[in-house]
Amino acid sequence: MLYSDNALNILVALTYKGVGRAWIAQNIRGGETIEAIVSLLQAKGCSEASALDFEQRRIEITDKVLALAPYADGVVAWGDDNFPPNRGMKPPSFGKQPVVLFDCIEVNPHLKRINTAIF
Repeated sequence: MLYSDNALNILVALTYKGVGRAWIAQNIRGGETIEAIVSLLQAKGCSEASALDFEQRRIEITDKVLALAPYADGVVAWGDDNFPPNRGMKPPSFGKQPVVLFDCIEVNPHLKRINTAIF
């Protein structure tokens, strides 16, 4: 399964209370270090956010993502180079656009490829 550090960081950030798609879209550009993300989380008021806590949550999320390997080819997230751009004429609504996409294979005889927005 293919995934980026950025995708893992975003999935971990989403586990903190009060952090959602809008917060990710407004604060994450891609490629931030763990310390930078922890600093942003602490500025938001997530008192439990620390580098150690973030790393522990990251290990848990990595295990969960790897458990999806039989069902997904990879994960791409907001800020990754291959994350699909916003389509349409309207500017994106920060709370309604996906920030993490899993590239999935639907299990059927034809192995039809589909993309499913998860978060």
